[in-house]
Amino acid sequence: MSLCVLMQVCLCVTTVMIRLDDGPHPLLAWPSSPLEVRVALDAPLDPAALLPLTTRRISLNLPVPPGLPARDVSLVIAAARLEDNGRTLILATDPHAWNTRFTLPAPFVGMNYTLDGVEAAWEPNAPDPNAATLPIWWPALDLNSVRQRTEKSAAHKAFLTSLDRPGLLTLRTFLALPPGRAIIHLEADGPVRFDPSTLDGLDGTLENDGRRLTFNAEIAQIPPELFLIVRTGVEPNDAPPTLSATVETLGRPARPLQPSELQLPWSPPPPPVATAPSPLPDRLAGGDPQRGETIFFAEESKCSTCHRVGDRGGKVGPAVADFRSHDIAWIAREIAEPSATIHPDFVPYTVSLDDGRVLAGIIQSDGPDHLNVIDTAAQITRIPRAEIDDIRPSATSIMPVGLTGVIGDQQLKDLLAYLAATP
Repeated sequence: MSLCVLMQVCLCVTTVMIRLDDGPHPLLAWPSSPLEVRVALDAPLDPAALLPLTTRRISLNLPVPPGLPARDVSLVIAAARLEDNGRTLILATDPHAWNTRFTLPAPFVGMNYTLDGVEAAWEPNAPDPNAATLPIWWPALDLNSVRQRTEKSAAHKAFLTSLDRPGLLTLRTFLALPPGRAIIHLEADGPVRFDPSTLDGLDGTLENDGRRLTFNAEIAQIPPELFLIVRTGVEPNDAPPTLSATVETLGRPARPLQPSELQLPWSPPPPPVATAPSPLPDRLAGGDPQRGETIFFAEESKCSTCHRVGDRGGKVGPAVADFRSHDIAWIAREIAEPSATIHPDFVPYTVSLDDGRVLAGIIQSDGPDHLNVIDTAAQITRIPRAEIDDIRPSATSIMPVGLTGVIGDQQLKDLLAYLAATP
């Protein structure tokens, strides 16, 4: 694949696009939304290099939950475009269903990113068509760390220059700290101050004319959200704005809050911890696989609406072949407790649209500009990416709960025998 870099020859104003086999090089990759990844480049990328990217996938370093078959999981790259004069590559993707390490495909092999970090957004006090108000990823709450890690990103450089001007900066992140009580200390300096309204959702105090914010957080299994409002450009100041964050936990001295302890506000919740299923009750043993096959494809049970055997059935849920490495007790638990284990390929989402509609189901890319939402009835709704207001993963399967009671013991026994015997 031919790429390009921008080179200036001596003092000439003419720029020459030269194709090189090994350039330009990626400097930084970050997730800009649940459906988008951005890559900062050291030189402008040739637009001709975009097309091959849409045939490749972003790989995941994802341990499959216990009890699920091992398989490769990846994100589809549905579209690619350029900004910042070709130095920022934007990839439209499948939703990011898990917080893990993601690896970009060729020609950017070795460039990784995670869903750790902070979502930052800035709005000027007065209307300004040139202001960069779209949310952007920060790797930390500490502004010095943000500058160091994003110094070669044109998008971040433009955003950070806004903080000298009057406006409001909002910072959102989840605190992925050890369970228990934590005390967070935030310090601001330069032309930035914490806004008093930040305390509306925090148990804490604001001191030193808005320069110091201290609050308590109760950390549980699901990380709590931190929402900060910072006033920028509050006074003329030649020094750059600074923010720093420290944390006290379990009576230990304050220490810097680490980037790995921050998760993006749209980062998916941790998957449920799978436990060993209970032994199969005697009343559900010894079913007839042939009768079970009839039940599986019957309209009443609707099993084949979402699951398939070979070429028959739907694709909303895992194929029956995925069950073949499990015993019958595991299969029975999956029917009775469908949220006990959810495979990465079938994480459900709730999607809110600009027109007020809310959809729920499995998400699949459909070209560069659309997504398909497949609901529990296997109905497909095609939606434009541009009209998505919010998209959130769910830890609850879209498979209905209570199917065992609807089917009844005798039919469930036969269905289990079929599922366990199907090659």
